[in-house]
Amino acid sequence: MKNRHLNDSPFFRYMSFAGDVFLLHLCWLLGCVLVVTAGASTTAAFSVAGKMAAKQEYRVFHDYGRAFRRDFAQATRVWVLFILLGLLILADYRWAWPTAALWAAC
Repeated sequence: MKNRHLNDSPFFRYMSFAGDVFLLHLCWLLGCVLVVTAGASTTAAFSVAGKMAAKQEYRVFHDYGRAFRRDFAQATRVWVLFILLGLLILADYRWAWPTAALWAAC
């Protein structure tokens, strides 16, 4: 006779949650393969993680894909802005302050 309440045990609920977190992380990693889509991928991952934290109904792949498509344009614009800002800061550090490496050694 099968135990019909086995899926309701704390162990299986935890393992189901851990599996969902793993799949969400895998989706995020695959979405970040192209650096330009990392912003949209992060936004989609946070959208699904928010549903998980609020204990709402979610499907990892479906909700991730929907949030990725929904927020792609805005998240990509912001992400490219952050990349350009980071490159500007790096350029300032490397070329405008060549003696900064000497300060770091002290």
